[in-house]
Amino acid sequence: MYFHFKNTAIHYRIKGEGKAVVMLHGFLESSGMWDDYAETLSETYQVILIDLPGHGESGFFSFGTTIDLMAEMVNALLDELNIKKVRMIGHSMGGYVTLAFAELFKRKLNCFVLLHSTAFEDSDETIEKRNKAIEMLQAHPELYIRQTIFGLFRENTLFKFSNYKHKMISSALKTGPPYNGYAEAVKAMKSRPDRIHMLRTKVPKMFVAGRYDPVIPENNSFRQIHFLRHGNGIFLEESGHMGFIEEKETTLKLISKFLIDHSI
Repeated sequence: MYFHFKNTAIHYRIKGEGKAVVMLHGFLESSGMWDDYAETLSETYQVILIDLPGHGESGFFSFGTTIDLMAEMVNALLDELNIKKVRMIGHSMGGYVTLAFAELFKRKLNCFVLLHSTAFEDSDETIEKRNKAIEMLQAHPELYIRQTIFGLFRENTLFKFSNYKHKMISSALKTGPPYNGYAEAVKAMKSRPDRIHMLRTKVPKMFVAGRYDPVIPENNSFRQIHFLRHGNGIFLEESGHMGFIEEKETTLKLISKFLIDHSI
């Protein structure tokens, strides 16, 4: 299904009935990353899967985008669906959107989960990496996409998840060329504000990190857990940046229990 926001077609799917759970994917991913999770969670909840702008089957904002604008898009969809209260799960970039939604539309958020994400703004080093990513997307997009996706997993799992990696690469390549939506997403991530204060709010939350995450360093996650209030911080001991795949059963159990515990 599609709805239009800012003259842009946004693709989404709904599975199941009950209390609403919005699931937001990360950079170079799509809502399809959540299919197995949605299959289980939709037995109890109404699961809303959204392709963020420039990803999956959604268009991108040609005039430029921000993380806040993505959050506004999610809110517009909820209004269209007449949904007043949600639980939200965000992986990586989807976590940035979740934090923005938590700040901009706090009355609509029952609880949220951050997977392999960060509430800190980008460091100077990360901003430089983002700038190089934009250059690579313009000059060698397919190479950049392949290298980036392979680099998301724990280093010693090169072959263990190869089928999923190749499936993810194939899906990511379908959006282009050109890959302007990905470049816009990188710009949005680079310019997002610091939202560490959102980890101190009274909204119930769970922060899940990978012990071997190559994107969000372990010390970054430790610092975030230190700020955390009204929630739990958990490390997946065998995961890189893709714990929902690398430790799928454990992650699904954590999410399921969290949603049950905060089902009001």
